[in-house]
Amino acid sequence: MTTTATSERTWPAQPAGRIALLDVDPDLAARGGSDGSSNGRLPVPVYRLPVGHMPAPPRRPGHDAIGFLVLKGVLLYEVSVCGRATAELLGPGDLVRPWTRDDASLLPSSTTWTVLAQALLADLDPLEAVRLPNAVEILESLVARCGDRAEAVAIQRSVAAHVRVDVRVLAYLWHLADRFGIVMPGAVRLDLPLTHAVLARLVGARRPTVTTALQRLMHLGYLRRENRAFVLVGDATAVAELERRSPARDFVLPDGTGADSLPSRDGAEPTRS
Repeated sequence: MTTTATSERTWPAQPAGRIALLDVDPDLAARGGSDGSSNGRLPVPVYRLPVGHMPAPPRRPGHDAIGFLVLKGVLLYEVSVCGRATAELLGPGDLVRPWTRDDASLLPSSTTWTVLAQALLADLDPLEAVRLPNAVEILESLVARCGDRAEAVAIQRSVAAHVRVDVRVLAYLWHLADRFGIVMPGAVRLDLPLTHAVLARLVGARRPTVTTALQRLMHLGYLRRENRAFVLVGDATAVAELERRSPARDFVLPDGTGADSLPSRDGAEPTRS
């Protein structure tokens, strides 16, 4: 597997500072506890990454790194095989290892990491030098998060298996809402930097088709837009309701225009897929 670089951006030479990990991550603090000392709060360096291509961090010779814990921001992890890419969205609490894999794969693939919202990553490698009586509990927390991430990817694959793209889009937005959503009266607000192109890669579709699907969902009242945010109306049972409705692709919006005549958020004119 190779890592694709889209710019000359390099990993920061120095961390942005240090934080006490158990002070900023409530879940780790709840499971791991503390011995009350500054060392017991697990001080680790943190790196701040701007929006755009995320460069690979330097590898330490002869060392298998634990990885980085996302404290803030949104990352897009993409894997491409035979020219077709699929993507995964990562956020606070996720453990990531953004290095090129050393083992060769029979099936050639490439990976790309992109920062969608300014990210703050905690370097967990210094934890090896910290000897704590609750180290096992902290490790269990990190392993549990890896398991949660694998389960989330399995759900995303199930969503992408649906034939209709409008069902895929609505189901995936509700999947994201479970983690990133803000509950409102009768709705859930999902404020993430998702362009039509990014959402298309997340659900395994083409951008113009996703644009049309979003317009259909708004026309039918399943969601609305507030600036960049998606507001999902009702609850997640709307996905099953949508699947029972007619899958007709053509529909007329309230102003009398067809869905295919409206531009996407990416600024490009959509085309019929």
